[in-house]
Amino acid sequence: MDESRASEDQLIKDFAYRSGIEEIINFADVYAICRTTGADVGQVVLKASEILVDKMSIVKEIKTITAQKKFEARIISLMPFVLIIFLNFVSPVYLTCMYQTLAGRLIMTIALAGIAISYYIMNIITEVEL
Repeated sequence: MDESRASEDQLIKDFAYRSGIEEIINFADVYAICRTTGADVGQVVLKASEILVDKMSIVKEIKTITAQKKFEARIISLMPFVLIIFLNFVSPVYLTCMYQTLAGRLIMTIALAGIAISYYIMNIITEVEL
């Protein structure tokens, strides 16, 4: 600050806009307003830090919840395959009509496409932009 001969407001705003982070830009704007109006900068910084901590905890909660849901989606998508493997292991004759007849192959292909589409939709639903 001593070498640039610029005001604190200009330096903080310059830093904020170069960082490109919305919270820093907002803080720099609020800081500049406080300096020009004579408001209590200490209280503003305290309130801003509380808001940032709250936002970070909410983001962490959202990430945790979506990670759980994504894991559940993977399990749900794998269950039909596990069931078919189990049935082939326990009673191979039970599913022969699904692999040897044209109607069975069509049904299994449609079921596989349904699983793929549902997995894709579950990924879209659980994708959250923060």
